[in-house]
Amino acid sequence: TTKCILCACCTTSCPSFWANGHYVGPAAIVGAHRFIFDTRDQAGRERLDILSEPNGVWRCRTIFNCTPACPRDIEVTKAIGEVKLAIRKGTNVGIIQTSAIH
Repeated sequence: TTKCILCACCTTSCPSFWANGHYVGPAAIVGAHRFIFDTRDQAGRERLDILSEPNGVWRCRTIFNCTPACPRDIEVTKAIGEVKLAIRKGTNVGIIQTSAIH
């Protein structure tokens, strides 16, 4: 997710975002993912708490429009899934290795 150029193509392709303007959207989640899984980040737990709220990652319906919309070939839906998994596991997120961007 370090490849993200903040274009928000993923968000504009997202039916969940179209239906609910309060949903943070895939671009925001991808941005948070970048830091959540960075071992240097000290606010991973706080980021996960914010994203676990009703208009966070759980609003994603895994429709997969976002991934092909990304001009940087980020696996957006996979990154969102990794954030969901980290929330469910309550893991020390700084040590998790991810594959959405590697």
